[in-house]
Amino acid sequence: MKYLFSFFILASLLSSCNFNSKNNDSESYLTHDTIIHFSGYWISENYLENIKKYKSPKLAQFGSKYLVIPNRTLKSTQLTTNFNENGRFLTVLKHNDKYEIWTNKEGEAVSFVNQIVFINPKKICIDTVVFDHINAYATGKEVLILESILFKGNYLINKNEEVKFENNGTIKGWSQYKYYSVLIDYENEAMQVDQIKLSKDSIKFENFGFKFNKNYLELYKLKCNLYDSIQNTCKVIENDKLVYRFQSIKSK
Repeated sequence: MKYLFSFFILASLLSSCNFNSKNNDSESYLTHDTIIHFSGYWISENYLENIKKYKSPKLAQFGSKYLVIPNRTLKSTQLTTNFNENGRFLTVLKHNDKYEIWTNKEGEAVSFVNQIVFINPKKICIDTVVFDHINAYATGKEVLILESILFKGNYLINKNEEVKFENNGTIKGWSQYKYYSVLIDYENEAMQVDQIKLSKDSIKFENFGFKFNKNYLELYKLKCNLYDSIQNTCKVIENDKLVYRFQSIKSK
């Protein structure tokens, strides 16, 4: 009976994700500015599960959704699919004790989209999509998602040289490079393999392919297999020579 009861609770929560009807009892909340207690960075559960399973941003990208929930209502944000920047401009409103997503135009809420179903402090649901909260490092320009959920940690290179990939995009203990950036969007040309950019000075970056092979992070030189001489760009790439191999170790 205990397991059956738990099942019905979970089923009830997930079915509530389908809620999309607007309550028209009042419209004063459309301009009500208040705090949002679950603000932060939210990624669809399927993306995080696939990152954990495959350790490949390229394989995990399809069907993923990403939402930044601001710290207050009425602020503009975007819900993006597949980490494509062309997402709709939205805003979050508080309606009585519930939160709603509305389209946003020139700072004003225009039309109701859906209700945000709060499951717990680390999990919400919008429409039929379950989102998990992530702790990611943010600069003024971008949120370092993969640096925070996939790469950060301690590694060994050359058997005895300890290197640490920080979630803020810096590398400690490696004489070759000091900065890194992981590509998250693979919908353009020359994106046939997972890629990471490395830099010595945070200005000029070099692209490498990468693979997580069991307990190892492997970095490869990239090879262009199809070059467009008219546009002066590479269309198709693949991993070439293995150049760096890191063994993952427990963080101290």
